[in-house]
This record gives sequence, C-alpha cells and structure tokens, in this order.
Amino acid sequence: MAYLKPATLTCPQCDFRSEVSWVIGVGPNSAPDKAPYRKLHKTGAFLRASEKSDTLTCPKCGGTVP
Repeated sequence: MAYLKPATLTCPQCDFRSEVSWVIGVGPNSAPDKAPYRKLHKTGAFLRASEKSDTLTCPKCGGTVP
C-alpha cells in the first residue's frame, strides 16, 4: 500500500518555499512507523536534477534543497 505525504521544503540559501509531495510505500510486513521506500512525486516549484534523482534545486538561487 502507498500513500501521498505533502511537505513544505525551504531553500537554505534564500528561504524560498514550495510544497512537494512524496509517495510513501508501506509493505505488508513493515513496522507501523517504518516505510520501506520514499519517492518524490511532485516537486512543486523546485527543479529536479534528473527523473531518477530526488535532488531538488531552488529556481531562484540555484541552491540544493535537502
């Protein structure tokens, strides 16, 4: 089973904020507080380094967003 989890990320260099969403996957044998995988679903206003990467770049200053 998987679900979406929205989060607001902030660029550490210029304080630009945008909402992103993650797909959180929970397997049948997973502990309730542990998720076996987390995948970026929507990047909001941030730019993605590549389709397979979860590294985001700020559109205003070009900094890496953790």
